[in-house]
Amino acid sequence: MRTLILASAALLGVAAVSQAAITPLDSSSFSKKFEMTTAGPSELDPTANTSEWTAHVDTVYGATASLSGGYLEYDSTVNAALSDYWKSVTAPALLTNAAGGTVEVRVRLDSVAAVNEANKAFGIVMGDGTTYGALTISLDSVAFAGAGTLTSVDNTDGYHVFRMARDAGSSKYSVWRDGVLIGGDMDGVSTGSSMLYFGDGSGGYGSKGSVDYFRFTAGGYSPAVPEPASLSLLALGLLAIRRRK
Repeated sequence: MRTLILASAALLGVAAVSQAAITPLDSSSFSKKFEMTTAGPSELDPTANTSEWTAHVDTVYGATASLSGGYLEYDSTVNAALSDYWKSVTAPALLTNAAGGTVEVRVRLDSVAAVNEANKAFGIVMGDGTTYGALTISLDSVAFAGAGTLTSVDNTDGYHVFRMARDAGSSKYSVWRDGVLIGGDMDGVSTGSSMLYFGDGSGGYGSKGSVDYFRFTAGGYSPAVPEPASLSLLALGLLAIRRRK
């Protein structure tokens, strides 16, 4: 299995990244799932606090956020600052250092002419009171605090799935984009705070984008591993494409 995965990665032109062993789990099995379909008291409300989320939408500076067609649409490009973000109420008790934690989001960033264009980003911060991991998804790259840029890639061409995980009792974080590991065994940043929030980055970032879902759960989990037959077909298909070139 490992040989086939590495072969497929080589055909894709993806560099192999090492990581500690983390159990695979599809995010559909996570304990907390926010599908952006309705703004109920136990869901995410784009502009109001609920039992699950505290909303920070700075409408004074022109930031907007709404649910539309099963997506959270947000825009804070007017101010280019931390104007649209949502902080979990329940995550600190769930994503402890002893338990570990995994978060997954499906998001698309929009590239539009706006102030601070080059720095627009979508951010996720997950902390357990010991360390935190901070993932920055920019228009053309993905970065992790302390590790720098993990990959240079277009995040505006459609929706992409990003996952950040920390195993139980560990201070090491791993990150995947569309099921491909792009950063493994990365050190978190020391902190005394427990938190989970996502939104338009931090500091001088303004952003515009669309969130399909946001899910998290206790425990460190990698994306579900494709069946061997699916991997074989993937490898053969990629090989055929390469031969035609």
